[in-house]
Amino acid sequence: MVHLALALALGDDPDEAAKTLEGLDALELSPQLFAYSGDLLQAKAWTAVARGDIPGARQLFEEGLAFGERTGDLIGQATALHALARLGQSRSVAGRLAAVAAQIEGDLFATRAAHANALARGNADLLRSTSEAFEAMGAFLLAAEAAADEAAVLDRAGDKRASTAAEQRARALAEKCDGAMTPALRRLGVGNALTGAERRVARLAAVGRTNREIAAEFDVSVRTVEHQLQSVYEKLGIAGRKDLPEALNSG
Repeated sequence: MVHLALALALGDDPDEAAKTLEGLDALELSPQLFAYSGDLLQAKAWTAVARGDIPGARQLFEEGLAFGERTGDLIGQATALHALARLGQSRSVAGRLAAVAAQIEGDLFATRAAHANALARGNADLLRSTSEAFEAMGAFLLAAEAAADEAAVLDRAGDKRASTAAEQRARALAEKCDGAMTPALRRLGVGNALTGAERRVARLAAVGRTNREIAAEFDVSVRTVEHQLQSVYEKLGIAGRKDLPEALNSG
């Protein structure tokens, strides 16, 4: 349930993520027996991000970092530090992340540290190499973010051609992540801007499911489905339901 909530949050569906977390809370698990406390804080933090509450998310990541330090969880510490870097605090955490990552085997956390360092330095070349490293290991969401970060740096430098190329690469990588959305991707408008809930409703409508059937599938009102589909049509620039199959396949 913890990882489901995390996936829903990263999929830009904070309401479903929150419901999952509420279900977990209802189990009233003993903190002493709960092995995923650090992961739970991560899931709550990314749910806050999906809701646009960046200050609240940062606080939760800080709590996750403190939990990792108390329990000796290096991976938890590094994950929280990298998340903070991705939320605009790269300069304050890059050094700490590098020190923690040096104690963890494998390439993933070394690349997370390299990403934080590249963000702190605003270095487009380092962001490109970091994105390529993430892509090579199959970490496509992080690769897409690093490419989006590269595009932003190049845009600020006035290199529009290179910025556009980096953004196109970010879009291609984001397409491999099934609707995932993070602040780095949202800033550049990567993806078709559908929320996770909108994408799921649109996919069912595209294969012929009625609004009532879709509402029953997701336990929401028919009016909610209607509003979501109208938002989908506006975002995709289409006239209605009949255009959904082509628009979703091309987007």
